[in-house]
Amino acid sequence: MRRKWEQIAGTSLFLAALIATAAFFATVFEARPHEGARGAAGVADRAAMEAALAPEAVQARVRQILDCGSRAPGQKGLDRAAAIIEQAYRDAGLECLDQDVEFAAALTEGGHGTLRIVEADAAAALPVWPLQPNHAQPVVTPEGGAVGELFAVTDASLGAALRFDDKIAVLDLAKPVPGAYGINPAPYAEHGFQAIVYTHADGLDKISTEDLRKMSFPLLPANVVRVVAESAVLERLGQRATLEAKATWRNVRTRNLVGVMQAPGGADAALVIPVYYDASSLIPDRAPGAHAALQTAIQLQLLEGLKAGRAALRRDVVFVAAAGGGAAQIGLARLLSTVGRSGGAAAEGERIAAEQARNDAARAELAEILVLFDAPAFATREGREASVAAVGSLSSAAARRFAEQFNTIMRRRVFFYAETLLQAEIAFKRDPDDLTTPAYRAFREAKRRYDQLNTLSALQ
Repeated sequence: MRRKWEQIAGTSLFLAALIATAAFFATVFEARPHEGARGAAGVADRAAMEAALAPEAVQARVRQILDCGSRAPGQKGLDRAAAIIEQAYRDAGLECLDQDVEFAAALTEGGHGTLRIVEADAAAALPVWPLQPNHAQPVVTPEGGAVGELFAVTDASLGAALRFDDKIAVLDLAKPVPGAYGINPAPYAEHGFQAIVYTHADGLDKISTEDLRKMSFPLLPANVVRVVAESAVLERLGQRATLEAKATWRNVRTRNLVGVMQAPGGADAALVIPVYYDASSLIPDRAPGAHAALQTAIQLQLLEGLKAGRAALRRDVVFVAAAGGGAAQIGLARLLSTVGRSGGAAAEGERIAAEQARNDAARAELAEILVLFDAPAFATREGREASVAAVGSLSSAAARRFAEQFNTIMRRRVFFYAETLLQAEIAFKRDPDDLTTPAYRAFREAKRRYDQLNTLSALQ
């Protein structure tokens, strides 16, 4: 009997929990009436839209975007593409907005590296383009470059050579890949090659995406020098060359572009047409981005087609051209974080107003600090006492801002100078037993400077 009552009580508790759960879901996920299909426009001008989306019209727009050049973030081609899009929005009479988007990208200093043939004139130098970073490590050649004989890699040459540490591997992907080594750079690095140059006798556009993916170091963020070069490098096989390339991570600033075509009389809904207009590539400095160019071209041609029938619009149409598609879609993420959730306009407005107030306060504090630098002796040895007094005259908020910025700058200097100290130490340890060399003196001076910066940063 007792067991029976326990079963009844357990069943009752289960049913009560089930009913409570159902009530919770019915409250939180309340059903909304179905609006049904609603077109973006009433009577559409089909002829105008068909003309705008004709293959030749889209192709011309694609060509216009591709003619901007490489559109990787931080490159001039991206700025040119942004100007074309913004002008198209303005010419169509859209309400135009833009939003800065900043993120890190790996770019090569000078736009490309250089392969110089030893004992040849400057005209013999060939451009080379580093491949994408190994995880976080971009391609950087040692000081003075990677030096060696341009060595044609084949199964036969690999079997005949006695050493590889004085050679730069050159792989022509128009030919069969050596079976023992393949495309992956790991075995070439393990056997001592100074660098690896990938090319294709019929042009770089013949290298497949799959092969480009294989050119990355699979497991470690190792600095293996890997570049691609035009087929002209094949004419230099057997000659000694110096390869120099330096790719670095940089903070690049791009823009999200937004154009709003408003429906006559207002609307309570909008059609959003988003695209990415930048390009990413496994060769970061060569990113023409035909796929992204096609998306952007279709968006701009849709805009051309809608212009003629905008009087019949039932919804606002929002055109979005975002940047940072290859960086985890940071552009759209940034835009959506600013817009906020549906129905939360009031709360989002309060957040933006509060953020604006904080920015205004920070600008006022920075303006107060910048006045100090008008004095020529400020922050100099000669004006030390006056500088301390000037900083002491700041308002409490500006003084906190000054200390925060000063500490940040000093710590950054310590962080970056650590690389200078490391390089000096490496140079010294090539001959560590001789304490009379210039390398040892340079190391001691670098250590003294590093310790001084470290001490000063810790005093703040």
